[in-house]
Formats: sequence, structure tokens, C-alpha cells
Amino acid sequence: MESPKQSQEKDHGYYFYDEYKIYENKSGDCSFDNILACQYIQNRTFLYIMAGRFGFGSEMNQLLIGFAYSVATKRRFLIDSRHWNYGRFEDYFQLIRSKFILDEWKNHTLKFLEEYDTENDHVPHLKTTREGAQVVKFWRAGGNIDRIRVKQKETPIMSITIKRKVAHYLWRYMTRETYETIKSSISNAGMLDYFNSNKLFYACHIRKGDKLRKEASDIPLNRYIQAIERLAKNQGMNITNFSVFVAGDNHELVHNLKELKPQWTFLSFHYQNSTKLGHFQDKFNRLSSAKKLVETRLFLAELVMVTRAYGLICTMSSNVCRLIHILRYQAENTVVSLDRRWYATR
Repeated sequence: MESPKQSQEKDHGYYFYDEYKIYENKSGDCSFDNILACQYIQNRTFLYIMAGRFGFGSEMNQLLIGFAYSVATKRRFLIDSRHWNYGRFEDYFQLIRSKFILDEWKNHTLKFLEEYDTENDHVPHLKTTREGAQVVKFWRAGGNIDRIRVKQKETPIMSITIKRKVAHYLWRYMTRETYETIKSSISNAGMLDYFNSNKLFYACHIRKGDKLRKEASDIPLNRYIQAIERLAKNQGMNITNFSVFVAGDNHELVHNLKELKPQWTFLSFHYQNSTKLGHFQDKFNRLSSAKKLVETRLFLAELVMVTRAYGLICTMSSNVCRLIHILRYQAENTVVSLDRRWYATR
């Protein structure tokens, strides 16, 4: 199916989006429309210390709140990933070029974030993490900033609009190795035409594994099919001959979807010899650093493909679904959740 004319993202070197050009000006005031200027601030910083046990989507959603908080309070954003269970952050994103590098600030005294801006504003160098009692202070500090921003008729930092701005800035600085892994994965799967927006496709993200233990219910696959059909019809699309990219953690998903809708083309990165039946975080955390790096870069390839889809079906109970929604440029009504609505924290 050929893609209609639409303002979808283009590929410029290592950058995924035309809209990144708005961040090129390092002069001027620090703002959400000029994030690069924030990263040149020297006398006020905000350090996010990454945790060592949560999922990628969960931790990235928290990091983006921290990044948004730093811009809203006109601070330079720094990242400490020394204890991150996915490895070094600089294996995926360029800390030096993005000005997130911690090294030059290690000798500074950083104070943990408090709940209220009146307590934080006079502190030049702040830090936070999502471990222990600090995570509650972190969320409350963000909520208090948002109450001030709403009174001033500014967009809340917890909103999709603001989180998209900081996420797109971060995505601009993907490492060469990660970018090449993404491109080769897409090419090897025969999906370059979809990646380059030459062919229209829809996508679904289906979470199994440990997510179904406590946090979410197991939604039947036919509901994903029905939701895609409804969304496509609402967009005026012909659903007879259809392409759907399947992102998920279970190798049986594509086979089962094909049985439900044999006339559609289902696309996936899963290999024929895969036996994965779900993502289990405790098992992932025990993998070698090299294996984690490979799996995470392939996961990022899935994210990139899903962000290019014309429409997306997923479950907002999943941190990955919420992260994808943030990373997309398409209108918010092109994403349909089969359980709860989008929310910013946790």
C-alpha cells in the first residue's frame, strides 16, 4: 500500500526527523523550543541517576520527566548511567555531543531534589533518581512545577507535547553503532520501503511476559485486529490488502495474527529460530553486557519502525506503548490503547 502525502519523518544522517532542525541554535534563552541552549548552561544543572532494575520503557519515561523538569527550571541536564541495567547510556546515545556528559561535574556537590520549587530554586546543582523515597519527591516536584505552569498558561511538563520535545532532542543524538544496527535490522527484514515512508503500514505493540503477572491483563489478539480495522476505516483506508508491523516480546505473535487475518501482511523482526515467549525483566538483568547491548539495539529498531506507522494499537499500561506515543510525530488520535489512557508517570 503506497503512503499518502503526509508530514512524516525523514532520514538525515543519524537524525530521524526534520523537526530536529529547530534545536540547532545554541544561543538565546533556554526553552523547550531551544533545548540546545539549555545544555550550554554552566551554573545550574540537574542530574538524573538511572536505576538498575527497571525496564527500558519505564526508565526512559522517568528520564524524560527529569529532562523536561531541567528545561522548565533552566538547568543543564546530565545523566549518570553507571548502575543502569541496560549498560552504558553512551552505547545508545551520544552523551558528549548532546552535552549530557557527567564527567566534568563529578567534583560538584549535588543536592537531592525536594518537593517544592521554592526549596530547589536556590540550589545550583540538583540530582534525582527513582529509587527509594526520592522518586515520590521527584514526581511531586514535577507536579508542583506543572501547577505553576498551568497558572502561567504554559504547557505542563508531564504532557505528551513537552515530553515529545525532550525525547526528540535525545533521539537526535543516537550513536552511529545503534543507528547502523537499526538500519541493518530493517534492511535484513526487507522493510526499507516502510522505513523510508514509501509504503503505508499500521503497527501494534503487544506485551506479554512479566507484564501479565500483575500490571496488565492478556488481551486477545482478535481485539488488536478489530482495533486496527476501526482506526483504518476512520482514516478512510482500504483494509483489504494491509500491512501491519508487529512489535512484541513473543515469537508466536505473527503466526497467530496471520491465522486470524491471512489476507494481511504481518511484518516483524523475529527470526524463525526464536523461542522467546515474553520479556522477563529479572532474566534480562542477568544477561551479559554484550547480550544486553544487542537485544536493546534490536528493541530500539522496533521502536523506530513503530514510530513511522500510520496508526498504532497498543496498551498504555505498557511503558513501551507510552514511550512510543511520545516518540511519534503523528497526531495523538492515531494511537489507540486497548486498556487505559495515556499517563505521564510510573
